[in-house]
Amino acid sequence: MSARENMAADWGSVDWGLPDAEIARRVGRSRERVRQVRRDFGKGRSAMWHGRLGTARDKISKGRWDLRTPAEVAKAVGCDEGWAEHCLQSSGKSHVRPPDGRALRRKYRWDTMTAADWARLTDRQVARRLGVGNFGVVTQWRRRHGIFKEERAAVAAEVRG
Repeated sequence: MSARENMAADWGSVDWGLPDAEIARRVGRSRERVRQVRRDFGKGRSAMWHGRLGTARDKISKGRWDLRTPAEVAKAVGCDEGWAEHCLQSSGKSHVRPPDGRALRRKYRWDTMTAADWARLTDRQVARRLGVGNFGVVTQWRRRHGIFKEERAAVAAEVRG
């Protein structure tokens, strides 16, 4: 076979229902080249795309998860818990919150602290109460949410008014 014959593949006679790897073997090209030609010809993705079952997002959007937690959904579709929760929320699928009631991305239960607790307690005390190992995390959370201790709140009120 000459170099010219090796360069030209008969893409018109390809059975596009086959997986890219099988087409690649039959036409003597790489699987990546088959993927590119499939895209250029507008043939859609291979039947074997993402292990033949689609992506985790596809599985989550097609499934019914209202009786499962994001951790259970993640295990069922084979992805990370955070990604499963993101896909559930973005597709509007109802699901069960984890047993402790917190969102997966929230490591600490900030909502258990009352406004009086935030005003009265130091960052170290809040950190101890919530199980935060580094009280600087509490300081950062306070700043981010504009929650100050009583003495700082009084100073801020004087400056404003």
